[in-house]
Amino acid sequence: MIDFNFVSVEEFNSKVESHQFIEYNTYNNDFYGTTFESIIPLLGSSKNIIKIIEVNGVKKLIDSCVIPREQIKSIFITTSQRSDREKRLIEREDNLSFEDINKRLKIGDDELSFFNDNRKYFDYTIVNSHLQNSFSLFENIVLSHAGKYQKL
Repeated sequence: MIDFNFVSVEEFNSKVESHQFIEYNTYNNDFYGTTFESIIPLLGSSKNIIKIIEVNGVKKLIDSCVIPREQIKSIFITTSQRSDREKRLIEREDNLSFEDINKRLKIGDDELSFFNDNRKYFDYTIVNSHLQNSFSLFENIVLSHAGKYQKL
């Protein structure tokens, strides 16, 4: 399991400039990325790697060609309606402001637009209308690919 590693903005930018990330992006004014150092050792194992990244990160990962495309299985998870996302954001316990909710809804709108324009980057889509059903779909997708790929 790879956990978050928190670094300063200066260190993050330095890592970007020195090409240390397999993918990176800014999401909601926060910086996220996956370093080569953290992922390359896992590629030599027999374990599947599950990475949660936003759509631009998926594009960067696939376009980087570091991992052969046929060994990457990407899943776009969405809701059936924008109002479902809004309701979930409002009901979360982290007390998001009206401004933060709208910002995240806009991010979600942009991601859905990217998905619709760039489906080649996504192998599966899950419409998360019921958590347990969505989890079962996710689990089935992961298990259907378990152990199918060679070590790099």
